[in-house]
Amino acid sequence: MKKIIIVLVFIVLIVSGCGNSNIEDSENISEVEAGDKSITRKSPKELIRKFKNSYPSEEIIYPAEEEITDMDNDGYKDVFLITGSINPKIWYVPSYGEIELLLEAWGSFKSANILDIGNQKHLAIMCTNDPSITQVWVFNIKEDKPNQIFTSVSNQSIRIKDNGFNLVFVEHDDEGKSVLKESRYIWDKDRDIYTKTEIEVANNDKSSKGSDLNNDKNPLEDKDINDDPSIFDKYYDSSLGKYGYKNEKGEIIIQPLFNYAGKFFEGAAIASKENEKYGFIDKSGDWIIEPIYDNAKEFSEGLAAVLYRDKWGYINQDGKTIIDFEFDEANRFSEGLVAVKIVSDWGYVDKEGNIVAQPQFDTHNEFKDGRVDVKIGGKHGVMNKNGKVIWDIVDTYKEVRVFPEDSLDSHPEFKGFYEEFITALKNKDVIYLSKHISDEIQFNFEYPLSKEQFLDYWDLKENPNESRLWQTMQETLVAGGVFKDENKFIAPYVFVNFPEEFDPLSYGVCKDNNVSVHIEPNNNSMIMKNLDHLIVKVIDWNVQVKDKNGKINKWLKIQLPGGSKGYVYPEDIISPVGYKIQISKDEKGIWKIDFFIAGE
Repeated sequence: MKKIIIVLVFIVLIVSGCGNSNIEDSENISEVEAGDKSITRKSPKELIRKFKNSYPSEEIIYPAEEEITDMDNDGYKDVFLITGSINPKIWYVPSYGEIELLLEAWGSFKSANILDIGNQKHLAIMCTNDPSITQVWVFNIKEDKPNQIFTSVSNQSIRIKDNGFNLVFVEHDDEGKSVLKESRYIWDKDRDIYTKTEIEVANNDKSSKGSDLNNDKNPLEDKDINDDPSIFDKYYDSSLGKYGYKNEKGEIIIQPLFNYAGKFFEGAAIASKENEKYGFIDKSGDWIIEPIYDNAKEFSEGLAAVLYRDKWGYINQDGKTIIDFEFDEANRFSEGLVAVKIVSDWGYVDKEGNIVAQPQFDTHNEFKDGRVDVKIGGKHGVMNKNGKVIWDIVDTYKEVRVFPEDSLDSHPEFKGFYEEFITALKNKDVIYLSKHISDEIQFNFEYPLSKEQFLDYWDLKENPNESRLWQTMQETLVAGGVFKDENKFIAPYVFVNFPEEFDPLSYGVCKDNNVSVHIEPNNNSMIMKNLDHLIVKVIDWNVQVKDKNGKINKWLKIQLPGGSKGYVYPEDIISPVGYKIQISKDEKGIWKIDFFIAGE
């Protein structure tokens, strides 16, 4: 039976006139038609803010700030985002419509590239799972709906060439002979399709390294090609609601028996059945490790991370615990070391569980060529396999404070309404609230909708006592606001007065004049400093720590202007992209809410 290894090689066609715009250009928005209404198209930066407001716990790793400018002024309506460096998620954020999770990738995120192929833009996402396996996803990103056009597993990184992309196949017959073939896909602009040409590149025995492709290094190099995950492709039987596996010919080799089935690594695949616990199966479909774990990650260098009773540890393929269950998160091994998390900090251990670097880092990258990039607060550096770090960058910022404005006393008419309105919110008075909502109110990222839609959105008709609006709106107003003019009040003040030089997605403002910064996310930990209305960089908006009674306490991990880091309570920080409210006096002299929305 022939075994096929696919190496995906991408070739970029550089489109003339495709240059970077500046930051100011990327903020521009244009008018597009939506049905019979004219709607303002959101810029990529606005769409990213929309995503962060909807999924605050997801860490965006692509695009970087400098890459956002490449997404605008080129016909884009939508944005692709990638979150999480381990088993990353790919999201589709449209200007109009709901955010969609396109897929959950597997492995460690390696790169994402915008490719110009013909007159179409494509996003190529690459993840690695061990030194010999790379998986690539490619999306066409200028269609009305995102279109995944390729998924491939290979043992070679993407190589940028000059027009289209290449697929290189290696076939082995029963005698061990190999044939290296190359399928070249070139974009045909006139017909709006890919044309395919397949040629035989080389005939060699199994030990051969093959020949050069386009005077480039042979993409197969010296990698092991006998443990290819693509030979065992999982498939879903919709009639049974179960997963099984097929070979490269489409033949069923493991019956659909599993609620979940993963890719094979080192001869084992993660699987689960009815009990929603995870174990590992071999290529016959037999359990080699029984499904007793709450979560699991693929084998790497002989060990797999598994979750048991809320803690991660490591087992070998005999199911023996090699490293005890004591971590809050755990990655896959690379070069004999692995990043593990305790509370909110990452450190590194070896295969015996010995600590190489104490938990202290904000990052959890994999080792490559004996080194790994690390970060603590504003400090960036490189660590070797002995745990020695060379710090080369300190990311500092200037001290700036944003003070609240006490403007109610200078507007006695509004102050009277304000006090009545706060009382109505505390009493969950839907009738009073309805009287003070504009007929058209902005409460999403698309366009103004009606008062009735607003009430439905906040579940104020069916379950008013359970609605989140009462507390959310109170917190927004009591933070303090400012008057834009005599007839417009906006809260919180941070939304209006936040300095433009700070990224509102990454920074917040200390609400009071005595905000305590703890060394650890623990009420009893040492207080390193007290802050007064200072702008602080937020490293992690959602640190969750379980106390001895099992209660989960939330913290924010922050960086101070000098580069040191600490922890504060979430309620002590106001985000410029949190909820904000505008209340205006209408032509009848009635104060009404114009907008109540999160975002910038």
